[in-house]
Amino acid sequence: WARKDLQTALSSWTELKHDTILYAKQVMAELGGGGAEQPPHGYVEPNPEAYARLLALAQMTENGLQARSLLSDLTKRNLDNLIEELTF
Repeated sequence: WARKDLQTALSSWTELKHDTILYAKQVMAELGGGGAEQPPHGYVEPNPEAYARLLALAQMTENGLQARSLLSDLTKRNLDNLIEELTF
């Protein structure tokens, strides 16, 4: 897994460097126009260990705050949403 992560990082850096060199300055119309640029679509490669650790951290945070009576309704909803997103 570590070797794959390294290869992914290197290929991402190479692609970024390639794009930067080719498209350093955007071509613009003389009088503007074209509207706002759309944000680029991206992909975040899942790292199972990272998601498992984030899930454990969110659960420990919720349990710790609840045990100390410091968990508001809003914070509980937010943590529950985070835990739901991290559980797949």
